[in-house]
Amino acid sequence: MKSKQQLTVIALKAVDKRLKNRLESLSPYQEWNLQSLIRKYEHAWEALNFGSDTETIIYEGIRPTTLESFCRYADRNCLTPEIILHHIRKVGTPLDAQAMYLTDQYKSDIEIQDLVEFIISHPCGTSHFQKAKALRNIAQDIKALIFFQPSKTLLNKVKSFFRVPEPEILDTPF
Repeated sequence: MKSKQQLTVIALKAVDKRLKNRLESLSPYQEWNLQSLIRKYEHAWEALNFGSDTETIIYEGIRPTTLESFCRYADRNCLTPEIILHHIRKVGTPLDAQAMYLTDQYKSDIEIQDLVEFIISHPCGTSHFQKAKALRNIAQDIKALIFFQPSKTLLNKVKSFFRVPEPEILDTPF
């Protein structure tokens, strides 16, 4: 009987073998395209996870709020079914408390009105945030080439297989 750790090692070796076979079957153009996609993915990931602009901070920290809190700081006419579904809960955190928390946590001045504008401009939730969508689109393109969902560890492994030098840095898609 093999231990769980031994089975994990065997599974990782199988994944490495499949990944290596897939990378060896890529044409030079596909390989170059994959390298540029990896660069874009890394830049988009850093922009999303280490961004310091107000929208990115709100994206990372916003939580569901109550109907009373939303109506106190926003026009009630802006309330849509999508906003209610994705941002409003019976037991939520008031917007003023969220603004104070985000200001303290990220050392950036986040106003209540910034939270309201983010909710109104992203009624279907944070999954429709532009930087997150761009990262998902790049990840889908990478997955189409290598048949694996990209992660930082996997992409480092992929970069070690390349035979040609990396292309120059490309702009992020946003």
